[in-house]
Amino acid sequence: MQSIIQFQALDFLLKRIANQPNFEMYDKNLKLVVEINGTIWAGDFVNFNSCPYQLYVDSIGQVDEEYFYSDEDPSTSFVTKTWKEFLNHFKSDFSGLYLARVDDLSLLFKELKSFIESLDFEGYETPINPYLLNAKSLNENIELPFLNIENTEVKLISLIEVND
Repeated sequence: MQSIIQFQALDFLLKRIANQPNFEMYDKNLKLVVEINGTIWAGDFVNFNSCPYQLYVDSIGQVDEEYFYSDEDPSTSFVTKTWKEFLNHFKSDFSGLYLARVDDLSLLFKELKSFIESLDFEGYETPINPYLLNAKSLNENIELPFLNIENTEVKLISLIEVND
């Protein structure tokens, strides 16, 4: 995986899966693990509250939330494209979404990574900031509310469940 939009799409799917009662991963706090400049980090690439969002300051100076829904125009919204493609890709004629039954993190990681790498995000831009949110170093004792990763090489390593 090379682009911020791919990391954000992957994290969006993890959050959406954990928000679906019919999935084995329901209600789990899943975090991507990445390597950045030799340091191993766990964190989030999107904020999520039933859909991705980010905070912004509006025209009158109030802090507000901008939501990115999965029912927007799929030709312009990477969130919509990702969700619609996910539903089509993992649909089974016999039992709905077969990925719903996956309860093994390594299998979920493999399937979702492969799926995201198969998507073509050419022409798509992400409106979401290029941050690793709730960043926690796993090989040093560092916790940051966010880590700016714009123009930074990020290597996907793993997926973990965090018990807060």
